[in-house]
Amino acid sequence: MIKKIWNLFVTSSLALLPDYAVVNLQYFRIFRRFPNLVTPQTLTEKLIWRKLYQRDARFTVFSDKLLVKPEIAKIAGPACIIETMWSGHDPANIPFSQLEPPYVIKVNHACGDHIFIHQHEDIDRDMIVRVLRKQLMSSFARRYREWGYVNIPRQVLVERMLKMPDGAMPEDCKFFVYHGRVRFIEVTLNRFTREELHYYDRDWNLLPVELAWASRISPPVPMPETLPAMMDIAEKIGEQFDFVRVDLYSIDGVIKFGEVAFYPGAGMVKFEPREWDTIFGAPWLIAA
Repeated sequence: MIKKIWNLFVTSSLALLPDYAVVNLQYFRIFRRFPNLVTPQTLTEKLIWRKLYQRDARFTVFSDKLLVKPEIAKIAGPACIIETMWSGHDPANIPFSQLEPPYVIKVNHACGDHIFIHQHEDIDRDMIVRVLRKQLMSSFARRYREWGYVNIPRQVLVERMLKMPDGAMPEDCKFFVYHGRVRFIEVTLNRFTREELHYYDRDWNLLPVELAWASRISPPVPMPETLPAMMDIAEKIGEQFDFVRVDLYSIDGVIKFGEVAFYPGAGMVKFEPREWDTIFGAPWLIAA
């Protein structure tokens, strides 16, 4: 209880501070140093710089999980888009009886915290509505000062769940695109059990880098046959921005779009070894 009260106090106090103070304090809490925002060098420093100084109206459109779909369809074709089964402002209106599982329920203005419905027995309407209303009240713009989320009109959406032919969840391939060119690829394994992250270069060479909370224990992932096509899509999306992460899935030869991320890890990801933060930041050329 004391810890909960303390966290509430800290959260409330931070809400009163200006963006510059909040992002610096959040960064210091993770790295035990303040970011260099005059001449940022690392990826995390440049992401903090983006939070404070980069304002691009397209961030809002591409961060909105509903509005982004027609934009991606123009770039990569409609086959790349995951089916939206329902969307609306009030989760109490989700027509569960009319929706055939499997599907995923999420909000359009945030990342993570999805609700997975594999079968009708997974539906607990009251719990789902309660959780979604809480998510609709949350704000990445307020919590992490990520400007791109500020003007997103909040909604709930239900998407068709992606599964491999054997019923397993597909690997999440995240392409780090700098000035229209893929430089690094993050592959997420076991996302909902014991999550692992593998990092590769654009030629699918495994890189000696990890994150503290997602150590690599599995062997390297075979290069997807669709890798060239996925990189082409990622670069077509990314060529509009100086840096963006584009998330894609490959399912039995079919590529599906996941999301774009302008603030991966909220700019507070601890690479190990630490020099990889600089290596991941180097291709991003900003006029700071």
